[in-house]
Order: sequence, then C-alpha cells, then structure tokens
Amino acid sequence: MARIEFKNHPYTEGGVKDKPILITRENVGYFTYPDFDIAHSDLNTLLVSTENIFAAYFELPPGTQYGPPDYHPNDEVYLILEGELTQVNPFSGQAMTVKAGEALIMPKGAVHAGFNFGQKKMRAFSCSPGIVSDQMFPTDMDGKWNLYKKCTEEFPPPKRWTELNKLGTIYDIGNWPVDFEELRKPPQYLYKVSEENKLNVVRGLEFPILMKISVSNETMQVGEYIIPSGGIQCRMSEPDSHKGECCIYVIEGEMGVFISETRETFKVHLNEAIYIPAGQEYSMINYGNEPIHAAFVITPSF
Repeated sequence: MARIEFKNHPYTEGGVKDKPILITRENVGYFTYPDFDIAHSDLNTLLVSTENIFAAYFELPPGTQYGPPDYHPNDEVYLILEGELTQVNPFSGQAMTVKAGEALIMPKGAVHAGFNFGQKKMRAFSCSPGIVSDQMFPTDMDGKWNLYKKCTEEFPPPKRWTELNKLGTIYDIGNWPVDFEELRKPPQYLYKVSEENKLNVVRGLEFPILMKISVSNETMQVGEYIIPSGGIQCRMSEPDSHKGECCIYVIEGEMGVFISETRETFKVHLNEAIYIPAGQEYSMINYGNEPIHAAFVITPSF
C-alpha cells in the first residue's frame, strides 16, 4: 500500500507531479471514512490527490451506511459504478437514490451521508478539485439531522428548484448540467445526472470517440470516455491536452495511453488509473476487441 498524503498522492518527494503516473494496485492508498467508527464507514481507494485534483473510488456493502455527515470546500461528484447509493443531505432533508451509470453532484459545502439499501455492493468513482484542506474530514455536523419526524434543530427553509429541461450541445461545455452558482447557494441540494441528462460529445473526426459529460463547470469536468473497438486499425482518440490535471480510471477493458512529447506508452488495466499533468498531450488507444469504458476528471476544467 502506498503512503497516503492528501494533496500529494501517489507520494513524491516535494509533492511535484510533472510526469504521467500509472496508478496500479501497488500505489493506491486505502482509507476509511470515518476512521474513528469503522462500523459506520466506507472503504476508499485513493487514486490521486494534488493541490488541484482528487480522484478515488469507494465501496459500501449492502445494508450499510457511512457517517457522520461531512462536507467539502469544493464541488464533489460521484459516478456510480455498481449497485445504488441513497445520499442524504441533512440540512435540506433531501434523500436521493442514484444507480449504476448515474452521477451525483454535491455542490460546495453541501452536507451529505450515504446509505446502501440495496442487495449489492455499491462502488462509486469520487472526484473533486480538492476534497479536504488537510488530512482531516469535518465532523462538526455529527448528530445534526433533518429526517422524517426526527428534526434535531432548526434548519434553513427550502428554496425552489428548477429541473434540467434543455437539450445539450458543445456550447454547454463549461456550464453543464445546471447553473452551479445557484446550486451552491444555501441551502444546497444534491443533484442527480441520469444517463439521458449527460452531455454527449463526439470528440474527433478521423479517430472519433464518445464523451459522456456529467459535469462541466469552471472548476472541473467529469465524465466518461467510450473508445470503440474494431476496424482496419487500432481505435484511438486524437491527441488532446488540458489546462488542468487529469485522472482517467478504467471501468471496462484495457487502455493504452501514448504521451506525444516523450513517446512513452502506458497500459492501464481494469480498475487502474493514470494521472496526466496539465498541458501534457496524450492519446488513448484500444488494442482490444471490446469497447473501453473509462471515467475521467479534469481540474481545472477543459
């Protein structure tokens, strides 16, 4: 197991990450939240954490829950990979169930705790521009719940909320799926992005792949890459780079990654990830006979 240090994972001397890093089972970091009551905790697998990006996946067994409720200094997004999660916001009294293939948005400062009422293990890709300011998670919301016939204190009155009702185009990149300035205003609400509400974008023409964007705002872009298989040559993405740092996590298949500047090639296996620094040009390659499905987060966006 790798040393865990938030804002510096995988751990490097000086914390400088200026080269791509393949994140395998040997250099992930495991942690529980909370770490003081493991009977009510989830198991987290930390992929990467820098000053600008956090990416992990976490597991919650059937019938269990994690808590106490916590919150973060930036927006956080879950992409549900397996099972289903019921997430509760104790301040608004909102409970939302998200299933495999759907995404959940928790705006900056939104208090949340999770339950698995299903019969399968829940696993979710979790990402944020920065999930904590230091090694500690906030626990000052412990015991404060706005539940059915069980309200522990006075909570802010609800606000009106307008559901998504627009058809997305590439012009919505940077402002999807909602107005995040409104979403961040108290009391914050959790927001679900279903499969039909993802922003589908075809990236490239000579070597097209599908991007399914769940979130795109000024601080982060979160979504999925679908790289097809078959043809008279290997299928790949056209070279791209981002102004922000990037983490790509393989959900299905095996993915080759080619770095243009150094001509270095990586192979990212199932449930592994790769970290790509800001400004680094790369291509994703499918040498297999099945499509590759991968989750990604870029912070800052684009």
